[in-house]
Amino acid sequence: PNLFQLATKELAQDGFLVWLLQWADESNKQYDPQLNECAAFFVKMLLQKQVPAAEKIHTVTAGRKGLLKNVDVWAVINQQYLLVIEDKTVTERHSNQLAIYKKEAEALCAAKNWKPVYIYLKTGAEAQASLREIEQQEGYHCVTRAELMGWLGKFQVRNPIFTDFYDYLCQQEMAEQAFETRPLNQWDAACWRGFYQFLETQLPEEVSSWRYVANRAGGFWGCWFHSRACNGYQIYLQVEQAKLCIKLEIPSDSPQRDKCSRESWQNILKLKAEKQLPEIIKPQKLSNKGTWRTVALIRAEDWLGKPGEVLNKQQVVENIKKYLSFIREYARRTDDK
Repeated sequence: PNLFQLATKELAQDGFLVWLLQWADESNKQYDPQLNECAAFFVKMLLQKQVPAAEKIHTVTAGRKGLLKNVDVWAVINQQYLLVIEDKTVTERHSNQLAIYKKEAEALCAAKNWKPVYIYLKTGAEAQASLREIEQQEGYHCVTRAELMGWLGKFQVRNPIFTDFYDYLCQQEMAEQAFETRPLNQWDAACWRGFYQFLETQLPEEVSSWRYVANRAGGFWGCWFHSRACNGYQIYLQVEQAKLCIKLEIPSDSPQRDKCSRESWQNILKLKAEKQLPEIIKPQKLSNKGTWRTVALIRAEDWLGKPGEVLNKQQVVENIKKYLSFIREYARRTDDK
């Protein structure tokens, strides 16, 4: 039994991080030298995200709330640095929280003469586009699960709390990598997250983002590719788990909004015949309402594989490239009219 499979909320992870940070104080070396060494390395790696020449760790005071009213996890290092950690498991940033935390920390650091270091630590999966925004726009330094595993895995710590946490991270990683070996009809949410992360590595210039989409039908894990402008709207490719959809984003003030879906399907129909892509089919219902509309789709067996098969990664990447090329050609011809 693993403690962190039972205590899955962010609060439990907050507690572990504070516990590990406190172990970095050099006074704790006498109780468990290996855990102290690992914890001090962890703190140093966090500091070096912003301060490359961070020195040896001597004193660490860490906690939740208290010193900082809204911050998940904080630590004062050597009475010189204030670590501000926004800790996430599954959820993403919201409600301008990162800016609020920075403002609170900056006021405290000005009073104490400390240097703030801002960390966004995510043990769940998150799109690279989202992480880039956090670093470039919010001024936080991101730490991913893979990076955290690399740090903690360097040490032979025998503490059962530590090993439970590290093993739990490994289990999450294995669950997401199962998309490579599990038959397609047995994929779960973790497999789709792993698959979308794979697409980011293979098509870094094409993948826009991915995340969970809640809707009345039960929701799905979706992945979006960069859109192309044509004739006053945007056209793009979207994975809705098994379905690969060709979507339109139509402004609400578009003068041709009502007939846009119908005309787009007619243009797609002509081009798909020319490109010999019979697997591109019309959706059951061609909607004339809403901003985001599905105007064509490709069934799972035609781009991803048959239900009982294991994913052919290279073939799927080539399939997606083919449909992205189709969309680029569609956008070019539509704009030329």
